[in-house]
Amino acid sequence: MPVKRSPDRPSLGFLQRQRFGGWVWLHCTNPRCGRSRPVALAPFIIRWGPDTSSDALRRNALCLACGGRGANLILPSWRDSAVGHTPFPVAALSPLDDAKWQHRRS
Repeated sequence: MPVKRSPDRPSLGFLQRQRFGGWVWLHCTNPRCGRSRPVALAPFIIRWGPDTSSDALRRNALCLACGGRGANLILPSWRDSAVGHTPFPVAALSPLDDAKWQHRRS
């Protein structure tokens, strides 16, 4: 059953509707790892629904590089008035990056 939105955390649907392009950075919460990766929100919204708290993604992210569970969500930065928010960094991904982050199916 999806986790409903807590009053102080935005829902996944709310984050997707913002003007930063529907993606976030996931930062591993293991202080000895610190890996980060950009992820699109759409797959998580499809799985858990738009009203699910973003805490579900924070709790369920799994870093396969270190085995740590949990991630911080960081919104994309503002680049400038011509570009707006930073676009999804496709060049930052490699085939190995796909194996570094997974999420627990719930």
